[in-house]
Amino acid sequence: MGGVISFNLVTEPWIPVRRLDGDTASVSLIGVFLQAHEIRRIEGDLPTQTFALLRLLLAVMYSHIGPADLTAWKNLWWEWTEGPGRPGGPPGRLVTALTREEDLFDLCHPEHPFLQVAGLRSGSVSRLNRLIADVPVGEQFFSTRAGPGADALSRAEAARWLVHGHAYDTAGIKSGAVDDPLAKGGKGYGSKVGPCGALGGVYLEGDDLAETLLLNLIPLDMYTDVGDDRPAWRTGPHTSAYTVHERRPAGPRELLTWRSRRVRLVHDGDAVTGVVLCNGDQLAPNNLHDLEPHSGWRMSARLSKPDRPVWLPVRLDPARAFWRGFEALLPKDGDEDGVRPPLVLRWADRLVQASVFAPQRLLRVHATGVEYGPKQTVFADVLDDALTVRAKLLMSTGNVPARAAIRDSVEKAEEAVTALGHLAANLSLAAGAEDQAPARRDEARSHAFADLEPAFRTWLRDLPFGEPEAEAAGHVWERTVQRVLRAHAAELIADAGEAAWSGRAGMDVAIAERRFHRALRKALPLTHPEAVNAD
Repeated sequence: MGGVISFNLVTEPWIPVRRLDGDTASVSLIGVFLQAHEIRRIEGDLPTQTFALLRLLLAVMYSHIGPADLTAWKNLWWEWTEGPGRPGGPPGRLVTALTREEDLFDLCHPEHPFLQVAGLRSGSVSRLNRLIADVPVGEQFFSTRAGPGADALSRAEAARWLVHGHAYDTAGIKSGAVDDPLAKGGKGYGSKVGPCGALGGVYLEGDDLAETLLLNLIPLDMYTDVGDDRPAWRTGPHTSAYTVHERRPAGPRELLTWRSRRVRLVHDGDAVTGVVLCNGDQLAPNNLHDLEPHSGWRMSARLSKPDRPVWLPVRLDPARAFWRGFEALLPKDGDEDGVRPPLVLRWADRLVQASVFAPQRLLRVHATGVEYGPKQTVFADVLDDALTVRAKLLMSTGNVPARAAIRDSVEKAEEAVTALGHLAANLSLAAGAEDQAPARRDEARSHAFADLEPAFRTWLRDLPFGEPEAEAAGHVWERTVQRVLRAHAAELIADAGEAAWSGRAGMDVAIAERRFHRALRKALPLTHPEAVNAD
């Protein structure tokens, strides 16, 4: 390339990781595969960046080692987990393949820069806060890159945010490319959020990164309607042209590297100082349940027709902890209640059914999602959580009692926490602080759920699968909820103040307490609370 700047992602360290010993490091694409058995996880600048980088690595693996079916996958699992780092194993084959096409992974290539468009021009170059998710334009929400720190990035950082931008960029007006016939007044309109922004991102985690990668590398025969499927780096050189109308990806390789934007990073010396960010390909997000591996799905009653169901991705709610909605994601026998679990969890079901994994093996189910602000033009919140479960719980058959126990336990916990919220509100009313009642209610609910969460995680991990055992576990959970909420109620009452004991407008501490205990008995019928006076 003769003096031209270069930053090759195959050999340059740019992927942040945490090793098994707790140390952090940055590794190249070659390094991440060769050292995967020594790495605990990818550790991006945000959880959404971690998810986007994981999907990129999966696209690399799909492009070079398949696997075609379960048998091929089992061979990969044995080769990688039983003999990590062997020259002939999967890491060695990936290194050979990446070295052969490393020219396609140069972030600064003059003709085909990685995931960019060489020569992309617009009326002006934007600051990097157009690309960095933790510095939303016009509303400084996250803090890791506030102020001058957003004026320049290392090439390693810029590469990570480039991958993240294609996956999660906000909607709204973008710069108009100078040769874009659809641009008006130098601006591009109609852009939606990146494809991962429309999903509830769910993936599996193993004991190390090698296991995590393989657990999410679903055999190609589980995908349907796969066409000429190629990753983005094999479809160049890219131009500013993009598909105006939504279309379906040809397969997982294209989907995992979907070019939702047309981008060019602007370099100054060893740093990236600006970005040209324009509209890109529009993804059709509906009915991708047989192709998108990392999201649950629900059937839309409004959009579906008798002979043509429409499946929409299920997004995660950052205001609701993952454990409270986990049961809805579990594989079921058939499309129960118009809901389909993520393909990656259906794949886990297949692994247990095929006796690849023992039913009692522990797996982590990780969830990552983003909430956008007004008109989806800024980032508002990020959800990142994980639950450890027995592999058998991910089976579509044989775990009905356990699934029912999870569903009932969450419902009872929510009903009981609602009772606590009413207690907090009633105590405010009794004290004459009606205007504070909604805030006190929400605060009490939030604290109670936070205290119940670690107990639920332990309960879920040890949940048995037989009907009598699962029912007994339900009894244990109700007693746990009762104990936690009684403690919270006692604190609320102790802090109520003299005015609340005197009461106001037909409400005082005694009445509020009686109503709480009555509601708690109704929410937790399997418990035997101490007798309380009836109203």
